[in-house]
Amino acid sequence: MALTPCLKCRRLTGTGSYCRGCRPRRDDPGRVRGRAGQQLRKTMLSAFGYRCANCRAEGVRLEVHHVDHDAANNLPQNLVVLCKSCHARAGLSRN
Repeated sequence: MALTPCLKCRRLTGTGSYCRGCRPRRDDPGRVRGRAGQQLRKTMLSAFGYRCANCRAEGVRLEVHHVDHDAANNLPQNLVVLCKSCHARAGLSRN
């Protein structure tokens, strides 16, 4: 597997999108699972017209970002749809 930069810290990793230290945990309180999570994601994607709110990209992988970086705050006004690249930069900007 080729080494790629971690989406959060930019360290080279061969384990996927994130290095071991930055990889999102499955028990993250912001992860909404099951039907509720699917519905929240669909609602947000529809509200943003299936485009990245930052670069307006469409037809790419879109992710739901917590504006205040509080993963437990899933209020609609705290969520924004970003492409994978913009989401990685948004995660870096909080440091």
